Amino acid sequence: MVVFILVCMAATMAATLLSLWRMVKGPGILDRVLAYDGIVICALAMMVLFSIYWRTEMFVELIVVIASLGFLTTVAFYYYLSSRREEISEEEGEDQ
Repeated sequence: MVVFILVCMAATMAATLLSLWRMVKGPGILDRVLAYDGIVICALAMMVLFSIYWRTEMFVELIVVIASLGFLTTVAFYYYLSSRREEISEEEGEDQ
């Protein structure tokens, strides 16, 4: 069981590094937002794995709070970007 958890931690760390690379290099802002969401999910997975490894329930509230904040942040970014897209298209329509 310990070996399995350590392998899962290594895979999660690799996924975190790949998401971080996508956040830095991402061609668009939506790619960066999705990479941020991937980093949050990987951080949550690491907390769950540490909680299982240490056989404690200490991280449960923290996991719920961070998951909620990650989701709300992603939704807020999308809402902000969609409203900016509408403003830009309205400005382009006025110029013509």
